[in-house]
Amino acid sequence: MRLHVGRGARWSIGTMVALALLLVSIGQTALADYAYVVQEGDTIEDVAWNHGVTVSDIVEQNGLENPDLIVTGQTLWIPDYGTGAGGSDATGGGYATYIVESGDWFGYIANLFGVDIDALLSANGLSYDDMIHPGDELVIPYAMPEETLSAGGNPPPGPFTDQETIRWMLYDAAVAYGWDPYLIMSIAWYESGWTQDIISWADAYGVMQLLLDTAAWAGPAIAGRDVDVVNNTWDNIETGVAFLTHLRNEMGSDYLALCAYLQGMYSVQEDGIFPEAREYALDIISMRDLFASGELP
Repeated sequence: MRLHVGRGARWSIGTMVALALLLVSIGQTALADYAYVVQEGDTIEDVAWNHGVTVSDIVEQNGLENPDLIVTGQTLWIPDYGTGAGGSDATGGGYATYIVESGDWFGYIANLFGVDIDALLSANGLSYDDMIHPGDELVIPYAMPEETLSAGGNPPPGPFTDQETIRWMLYDAAVAYGWDPYLIMSIAWYESGWTQDIISWADAYGVMQLLLDTAAWAGPAIAGRDVDVVNNTWDNIETGVAFLTHLRNEMGSDYLALCAYLQGMYSVQEDGIFPEAREYALDIISMRDLFASGELP
C-alpha cells in the first residue's frame, strides 16, 4: 500500500495517516520504521498516541534529548512493531510516494524527507538532469544506502548553511553581477534546493551545482580569485553567478545563458538547444515569478 504525500498546508493532524510514510516491504529483515513530519500544535504525546507507540519509543528511536522540544516540520521516525501503519514483524524499509508541487526540485524533496538524493533518483529511475513537474508522483525511499555521495575519492560534501543565509547570499551575488535576484534564487532552488552540503551524481557541488573544473577556471578568470566551492557557500554562489554572467555575455540573453548552464556553451553553439535544456530554462524562468510573488521562500 502506498500513500500519496504532499507538503505544506495539505498536511494536518486530522489526516495524520497521510503524513506517516506507509511502507511497502522491500525485503529487508529489520522491524519497519516510518516517518512523520511534525505539524503545528503537535506534542510528542499526540504523535505517540496517534501512532500507537509510547513517548519513550519515539524518544529512543530519534535520540531526543528533550522530548518537549519538537518543532513544526521536524521529521520523527516512528518505530513499527508489526501492528502499526507499516510493514510486518519480518520486514522493514519501504517506500512512500510524494506528489510534486510547484517549485519542487530533487534537492528540496531529498532534504524534506531526509533522504540521500542519489537514492531518491535511483528509486525513481531518474538522473539529476531529468525534469519534474507539479502533479508528478515520486517514490520516496525509506531505506538509505550506507555509501556516501563522496565515494570514489571525491571531496566530501560541503558544510550546512541555513536557507535564510543562502537567500541573502544569492541576493547579494545577483545584485553584484547585475542579475534579477529572483531569477538567481530560482536557478539555485532548481539546482540544489538551496543546499550547500550536496553532491550530484555528476560530481557537481553545492548551491549552484558547480563542477570542480568549472570552478577552478571561473574563480580566477571571472570572480578574480581562487575559490573553494565545496567548503565555502559564498564562493559557490558567487562563482555560479559569475559563470552565468560569462555565459550571458557570450550567448547574448538570460535564456541562452540558462540553456548553456545546463547543456554547456559550446554544445549550445554547435548543436543547438537540446529539449531538456529548453525545458530547464523555461521552468526556471517560470519559477522566478513564484519567488517574486512570495510563493517560494
